[in-house]
Amino acid sequence: MSKLPSNRRVLTPPRAAPENVRVERQPAWDPDLLWRRLRFVGRIVVGVAIVAAGVFAAVHARRYVTRSPRFALKDLRIEGGKHRTKEQVTAIAGLALGQNVVELDLEGVKQKLEKDPWIERAHVSRKLPSTVSVEVWEREAGALVALSTGTFLATPQGEIFKRVENEDPGDLPVFTGITDSDATADREAVAQIIRRGLDLAAEIERVGLFGGRVQELNVDHDGGITASVGKQKVVRLVFGKTNYRPKIRTGARIEAELTRRGARPTVVFLDDDVHPERIVVRLVAALPPAQVTVEEPKAVAPAKPVAKAGKHPKGATRERTQLGRSFRHPRGSAQETEREQTRMAKQGEIVVGLDIGTTKVCAVVAEVRAGEGGDIELEVLGVGNVPCKGLRKGVVANVASTTESIRQAIEEAQNMAGVEIRTVFAGIAGSHVRAQSSNGVVAVASNEVTRSDVDRVLENARAIPIPTDRQILHVLPCEYLVDTQDGIREPIGMSGVRLECKAQLITAARSCVENVIKCAERCGLTVADIVLEPLASAEAVLTEDEREIGVAVVDIGGGTTDLILYVDGGIVGASVIPVGGMSVTSDIAAGLRTPMAEAERLKHARGCALGRMVGGDEEMEVPGVGGYAARRVPRRVLADIIEPRVEEIFAVVRQKLEESGYLEQLSAGVVLCGGGVLLDGTTELGEEILGMPVRRGYPVGVRGLTDLVHGPQFATAVGLARYGAHTLAAQAARDEEPAVVPVSKAGTAREEASPQERPGFWGWLKAAF
Repeated sequence: MSKLPSNRRVLTPPRAAPENVRVERQPAWDPDLLWRRLRFVGRIVVGVAIVAAGVFAAVHARRYVTRSPRFALKDLRIEGGKHRTKEQVTAIAGLALGQNVVELDLEGVKQKLEKDPWIERAHVSRKLPSTVSVEVWEREAGALVALSTGTFLATPQGEIFKRVENEDPGDLPVFTGITDSDATADREAVAQIIRRGLDLAAEIERVGLFGGRVQELNVDHDGGITASVGKQKVVRLVFGKTNYRPKIRTGARIEAELTRRGARPTVVFLDDDVHPERIVVRLVAALPPAQVTVEEPKAVAPAKPVAKAGKHPKGATRERTQLGRSFRHPRGSAQETEREQTRMAKQGEIVVGLDIGTTKVCAVVAEVRAGEGGDIELEVLGVGNVPCKGLRKGVVANVASTTESIRQAIEEAQNMAGVEIRTVFAGIAGSHVRAQSSNGVVAVASNEVTRSDVDRVLENARAIPIPTDRQILHVLPCEYLVDTQDGIREPIGMSGVRLECKAQLITAARSCVENVIKCAERCGLTVADIVLEPLASAEAVLTEDEREIGVAVVDIGGGTTDLILYVDGGIVGASVIPVGGMSVTSDIAAGLRTPMAEAERLKHARGCALGRMVGGDEEMEVPGVGGYAARRVPRRVLADIIEPRVEEIFAVVRQKLEESGYLEQLSAGVVLCGGGVLLDGTTELGEEILGMPVRRGYPVGVRGLTDLVHGPQFATAVGLARYGAHTLAAQAARDEEPAVVPVSKAGTAREEASPQERPGFWGWLKAAF
């Protein structure tokens, strides 16, 4: 018998029911079951009917609510509007009578209102059937902020919120000196400055200082505030950054003293950082200007005059027409009656240095003072500093832009100084500048060297052939030789028959010089002299000891790096390198992929010339370009971009020093100046590459508004003013020097006849026989 597979089913026949079992059949339908089913279906039908009736009622109810005139907006209540009228609030919110109150989007209306510059926040509510209430809280205008893109309103808390279009801003003080980048990037710092300025203005108006009406609040780059007070007669009050209340009390005492004297001030310097020992008052009147010195907390005493007026009534002025003296001063002022009896400097002379650089134009107005030992000191009266984009590598590339920058700098300087600027000493730089050696020899006329002999030997040194497209800027004497004696610095008064001079001639492209003069003349200025900028910088930052033992001045500007060498007290070389701070900025813009303006800001704010001085965990925010978002970048990356370029500049400087042959004679090392040396680590990197002491150069021998020019970037402008002071002193010395009268063999004076007294032909013939 075969075995069946396990997966095969075996069918068995059904079993038959037993005979004794009875099978009962179920009925065909159950009444209870049917009834239960009917009740279930009925509930469903009733539920659907109820839902349908509810939907039908809701649709008809909403149609009634949205279309019924009963729920149309009839009563619009607006509260809190001052600068915005009811009609303006209604238009801003998008409300109109007849709108359905039920369908009104209250949150959307609120958002529309709060987007308006005047409205700080809003609350919108409705009351059925036909009322809507709108309550607005407006911003309060506390001041105006003048930016380059327009004038904006600011709240008393310092929030700049609206540009002034056609509405009347009211009688509000105006803040100037705040840049657009500060207003957008550093809003909290700007708000703090505005709050501080408004507190100062409120205190001035409360005390009633100089009329009490604050028109303008100028903010300088350090956060100091200068308030323009008054209505018709405006007085500029320089307060600085702190201690406003004591300064206002001091100003009130000064005002009482000046009122008693019948004088009217234009500028009052109350900044104890600028003038820690005295308060300087600049007057406009036919009176001697005054300085008020605060000796005790409750005493104000008049002291020696220090400043001059800019304009005076007819008959109370005189015009100075000598070189660099075309300024107006009161007749009989202290500058005319109390002069120092010295040939080096005269009280009251005013000079203006105009530094026309690649990135900025800086004008410094200074008054010549006699310092200790007969040296010249400068009293800084005013400074004008504005950006410039009209130059490239130190050379004028856009006359219109350069002219406008010069005009703005001059206006800013003369407004601060209270004088009318007509004559300036302008600087020039660029790769077109050349230096070459020259000698001059003359015979001494009277056996004693005079100033005229020195002038003749310098003129003889100029007599070398140069191309027609170039002109001589300076003849800089290195040393003089009288007969066989060498190494002489000041030959006047020495006995001898032969005078020789070894000099350095500085030449420049004639077209570049003419463009600088043209830009100044378009501003109504007369250029007294064109001065090589590194020479001017050296005038401002060097001491006599450094010149004697040997020193190099490196001026790292925006477009060029200028170099000038001093050995044994004289100039032995000068050159210009066409690389500067703008090259660093370009590297940053390319390396970080950011705009040039942001690259310049990052360079000054976070830049470092020596990478190892930057911590590895420091980060900074770099704005994007072309719509890209800002990103976080380690500060070390910025330092790694800056360091190679600065290292390259110092390497070229070292090469120039080696080519000059005076590298080993620079015992005093190198003095750095210019805006490019403000980066941290610049001096340390310079010492490593140059192998000698390196320091930053700051203007010396100045007083007055020293804080405004205390920086390497102002060395050229201050040096130009000092150069002008020396020029005026030398001219005055020539005017005062007595004429040399040659003596004949018979010992009688041989006087030269004037043109009116010279004999004619017959007289000459008679004298000959």
